[in-house]
Formats: sequence, structure tokens, C-alpha cells
Amino acid sequence: MRERAEAAVREYLEPLMSADGGHIEVVEADDKRVVVHLSGACAGCPGQPFSLEGVIVPVLKRVLGEHIEVVSR
Repeated sequence: MRERAEAAVREYLEPLMSADGGHIEVVEADDKRVVVHLSGACAGCPGQPFSLEGVIVPVLKRVLGEHIEVVSR
């Protein structure tokens, strides 16, 4: 599962985040949960909750399954 999560982050999310000076990485991943870490311009950004719920969670659920919980650390 971690490999699939990392591939989704590389392909779909990292290009979006890096365009605004941010970075996203998978910290942990198993069959039920993916933990991501946002850094760069994303760290402390007031829009971070919106990016997480509006972009990151939907992409990872689409790729990995609706049952996945996505958490930011």
C-alpha cells in the first residue's frame, strides 16, 4: 500500500504542491490509513486544511479506495 500511496503522491499531488512551493511526503501507509507530511510553503499555510480535505484526501481515496483514512502530521 505504501508504494501505491507514494506513486499517487508523486504523480498527482507533488506537482500541485510544488507549484506553490510546497512539498508532500508519505510518512506511513497501511491498508487502512495514509499519513502524509506537508512541508515547504504548505507548513503553517492557512489553506493547509483546505488542501488536505479538498485535494489530497479525494485523490488518495480515488487511487487507494474510499475506505482509506488520510491524516496529516
